[in-house]
Amino acid sequence: MSQKEDYPVSDPIPISLTEVQTVIIESGNAFAFDIFSKLAGSADTSI
Repeated sequence: MSQKEDYPVSDPIPISLTEVQTVIIESGNAFAFDIFSKLAGSADTSI
C-alpha cells in the first residue's frame, strides 16, 4: 500500500468521494454480475 506515499493526507483529493463511490459501485456491480453469471453458467452445465 504505497498510496500514503503518493497521496499524503495533507494534499487535497482531486476527485470527489461521490465520484469514486459511483465508479466503485458501478464496477463492483459489473464484477459481481460477471462472477454470478459465470457461477450460474457452471451450475447449469453441471446439472
